[in-house]
Amino acid sequence: MEMKERLMADLKQSMKNREELRTSTLRMLRAEILNKESEKAGVVVDDAVVFSLIRKLIRQRHDSAAQFEKGGRTDLAKKEIDEAAILEQYLPPQLSEEEMRELIKTVIEEIGAMSIQDMGKVMGAAMKRLKETGTMLDGRVVNALVREALSAQK
Repeated sequence: MEMKERLMADLKQSMKNREELRTSTLRMLRAEILNKESEKAGVVVDDAVVFSLIRKLIRQRHDSAAQFEKGGRTDLAKKEIDEAAILEQYLPPQLSEEEMRELIKTVIEEIGAMSIQDMGKVMGAAMKRLKETGTMLDGRVVNALVREALSAQK
C-alpha cells in the first residue's frame, strides 16, 4: 500500500474512532501533501517526498515543543510531542549505527575520499543513498559518522 493511501485509511479510521489528536495530525500531514502536489503543478508526490514532509513536520513539532517549554506552556508542549509521536509511526525504521557506518564506508570507497576535505562529497552521496533506502535519517548523526570515518583515514 502506498503511503498516501495508508494515511487516508488511517485518517478515516481515526475519525470513526473519534481520536481528535490523531485526526488533526493526519489532516495536517494530508494538507502538506496536497500543498506539495499543487506546488508542482499536479505531479504525484511519491513516498520519498511524503517521508521528507513527515520528517519536516516532526522537526517543527520538536522545535515548537521546546519553545512552549521555555514559555512555561507544558500543556501545549505535550500536544506537540504527541503529534510528533503520531507522525513518527509513519516513518520507516532508522538504520542502526553499524549499518550506517557500513554504508558510509562504502560511499567513501566509491568516491575515493581521502581526507576531511572530501566531507561535502561524502555527505551528499551518503544522504542521497540513505534517502533512496527510505529510512529515517538524522543529518547530525550522519555528519558525525562521516567525520569520524574520514578522520580515521589519515
